Amino acid sequence: MWCYLDVDVADCELESLASSDVKKLEADCFWCFSKLLDGIQDNYTFAQPGIQKRVNSLKELVSRIDSK
Repeated sequence: MWCYLDVDVADCELESLASSDVKKLEADCFWCFSKLLDGIQDNYTFAQPGIQKRVNSLKELVSRIDSK
């Protein structure tokens, strides 16, 4: 994984970073958060299609395993 900063982010004080580095870090955080939301948003929309799809997949898997 690549990173714009040459410091460990966990040990970094935001106030000590240059403004340009803070903007880059903010952009990376936004991108990561957006990707996270892309993966879970169907679980939290009307009728929860993501959850329904997963439940149906689990139902199908259990029926194949328990068919005997």
